Amino acid sequence: MKEKVFILLVMLILNSCSDDKENRELQNLSFNEFPQEWELVKITGSIPGYEITNDEIEMQEIYVFESDGSFSKTRIENQKETSFGGHYILSEDKKSIQLMYDESNPIIGNCSSDENIENLYIDEEDQFLLNNWWACDGPGLYYQRVK
Repeated sequence: MKEKVFILLVMLILNSCSDDKENRELQNLSFNEFPQEWELVKITGSIPGYEITNDEIEMQEIYVFESDGSFSKTRIENQKETSFGGHYILSEDKKSIQLMYDESNPIIGNCSSDENIENLYIDEEDQFLLNNWWACDGPGLYYQRVK
C-alpha cells in the first residue's frame, strides 16, 4: 500500500513540474516573436514585504515592442495617457533589453547616468519583465506579457 501511495505521489510531482515547464514555454518569455505587449502587474518597494498588484496599482504602464527595433511605453495615470518611444537593443541571449528613448521624459525609470536609457530583463523564473530601477532605491516594476 505504501509503495502505491509513493508511486502516485512521484507521478503527481513529475506531472506538476512538466506542466510548469509547458506553461513557461507557452508564455514565450523571450524576445523571439513580435509585436509584444507587456503590462505592469506588480510594484515592490524598498521596505521588505511592500507589494501592490493589479487593481491596487494607481497607474498603468504598457511596453509595446515591434520587430523593427522600435518600442513605445505608455503610462496611464489620473486618467491621463502619456506615451514615448524609441529603439531597443536585445542582449545576445534575448533575456534583457536596453531601451533608448528619442527624448527625455518623466516615465523613464532607470539607474543610468544617461537619462534617456532604460534597462529591462526577464527574471530567473521566466515570469516577469523587470525594470532595474530597484537597484538604486527605485520601485521594483514587474511586467507580464499580455500579447
